[in-house]
This record gives sequence, C-alpha cells and structure tokens, in this order.
Amino acid sequence: MINYYMDNQIIQKNISIIFKSLNPIPKPFPKPLLIILVGLPGTGKTFLGEKLKEDFPVSIVQSDKIRAICFTNPKYTNYENKYVFDLCHKVINNLLQRKIPVLLDATNLLEKNRQGLYEISKFHNAKLLVLKITAERKITKLRISRRLSSKSNVSKASWNVYRRLGYFNDPIGIQHSVIDNSINNTVCLEPILEELVAWRNSLYP
Repeated sequence: MINYYMDNQIIQKNISIIFKSLNPIPKPFPKPLLIILVGLPGTGKTFLGEKLKEDFPVSIVQSDKIRAICFTNPKYTNYENKYVFDLCHKVINNLLQRKIPVLLDATNLLEKNRQGLYEISKFHNAKLLVLKITAERKITKLRISRRLSSKSNVSKASWNVYRRLGYFNDPIGIQHSVIDNSINNTVCLEPILEELVAWRNSLYP
C-alpha cells in the first residue's frame, strides 16, 4: 500500500480530486490569509469553519475530506496521517501562492506539526490566525456518536480516536484565540469575523 500511495501519479491524481472538491474557490486578496483550526474530533471545527465561510470568503482545506479521498477505510495510522497532511500542505501552498484565503480544518494537535504551517504562512507573508476549538467532553462524545451514524459525514474518527488523540494535545506556542463550541453557537465567531473584515478592508485603501 505504501508504494501505491507514494506513486507520483497517484499523488497528482489525489491532488486533482482535492482541488475539484474545493470549488468554487474564492477570489484572491492582495495578501494571503491562513486560518488554522486546532481541536480534538467532535469539538465542532467543521461546523465553525463552514459558518465562518458563510460570512467571509475562504477555501476550506479539510483533512477528513482529503483522508476520505485517499483512503476508503481510514485507520488514522502515523503513515496515513503523514500522507494526508503532506497533501494538505501542498494544497495550502498552492492556494497561498495565488493569494487565495485558506482555512485548514484539521485536528492540528502537535506543535511540531503546526510549526510547519507557521513556516508556510511566513514563507507566503500571509496573515495567520490560529483558533483553538474546545467543547465539553460529554457533548463531544454525543457529537461523535451522531456523526458516525450519519452517512453524509466524511469523518470516521471514533470515540477511541478522540481519547487517543487527547494525549497529543500540545499547548499552542504562538498567539491564538480559544473558542468554546460546546453549544454550536456562532456568536463565538463574531470577534474573529470583525478582525478578518477589518484586515480585509485595510488591504483596499
């Protein structure tokens, strides 16, 4: 399997499918933007990302969707995770190079892995926002249960995956915002939207 997925033709095919899944891609800004969501499965990252997109144009790069494109029966192994996030980085680099605003919807729990994203942002001179999404444990468990029973949801992360990933929830080493999404209340996004709108307006004197 490793040789199959590392084949360059397979990688390019997966990237092509990923870009098609991003359509429609928003128009570029004068300066690129990268928003990184951080949080355990079931905390509502995808919900908040989609709600943010309703009010501010971003292209959402979703690790669960990329995983589903590449692996029909995901196992969340170290190899699989590396493959998925290598593709995420390739797609993000491409979008930021074109100054298209990007939101990465993924767990992003390890600081050493987030460091690679910080470096991508710095390389493209992008505005960087890091949002740590949290939720009460019992609510998260209920969400995961409901999500696994839904055929339309791409995430296959079980409660066991949540518990395992909880051991790798590193502190974030740079300035960031913490959002408690226990009640799926989009009011928590208002300060973020205000900051984004003010930044966007500053690009058009």
